Amino acid sequence: MQTSVCFSQNLGFPAVDPNITFNPSLLSKRCRFDSQFQSRTKSIRVSASGSVTRNDSSTSSAQTESGVSVNPVYLPTPPNRDLRTPHSGYHFDGTTRKFFEGWYFKVSIPERKQSFCFMYSVENPAFKKKLSTLEVAQHGPRFTGVGAQILGADDKYICQFSEESSNFWGSRHELILGNTFVSEKDSRPPNKEVPPQEFNKRVLEGFQVSPLWHQGCIYDDGRSNYVESVKTARWEYSTRPVYGWGNVGSKQKSTAGWLAAFPVFEPHWQVCMAGGLSTGIH
Repeated sequence: MQTSVCFSQNLGFPAVDPNITFNPSLLSKRCRFDSQFQSRTKSIRVSASGSVTRNDSSTSSAQTESGVSVNPVYLPTPPNRDLRTPHSGYHFDGTTRKFFEGWYFKVSIPERKQSFCFMYSVENPAFKKKLSTLEVAQHGPRFTGVGAQILGADDKYICQFSEESSNFWGSRHELILGNTFVSEKDSRPPNKEVPPQEFNKRVLEGFQVSPLWHQGCIYDDGRSNYVESVKTARWEYSTRPVYGWGNVGSKQKSTAGWLAAFPVFEPHWQVCMAGGLSTGIH
């Protein structure tokens, strides 16, 4: 099961100290998620903001214990996807107001009784790097940057955070986002969804995720010495959405209904995918 949650903030959520991470735990040593899986997927989105803002294909092969090949198949995200919920897009409006948005994806493997939770966040992306003394004087103190966290099998944890957000991108209308922490030599980081082979050629450390595809590689930055952590994690899996938020075959709904249009109810959250089926490698 996969879960995706998104947040966008000006009110409600306090600023996140980049020296502090959430207190969960993830994976196994130099992790390539070598446990192949076919899993249930759920996707939730949370969103809050302080003002009214609101075809190539590829496969990655894996081998199961029974010798059957499990291949995550990449498909580009189609426009006007049937199960797309309202508020699925990235909410940043380009202003210097305080802003935070976060996403949560959960993949469960019932046969293994294990789950992997992927958490991404971006804070104050109007400032591409840590504020200068002059910017602090003009706008007040702000935390900046992009974070990626995973809480996974056997309660192991990994976190990578950068105070720079220049290589973060997100779709305005769809649950598609990504970030490059470190690009490959002489390669330009992607600024939109790309096929997995191209991602692997251009991104050394980072991630990209859509309703149909999720891949990445991150390295723990050592900030979470209070939990059992691992050094690296690499993943690549495809998802077939089954439920959004609303009746199948009908127009999808805001989780909070029409009240979601009013910023007084922020922080706002949105379920983007209530359930789906995933196949891939961790």
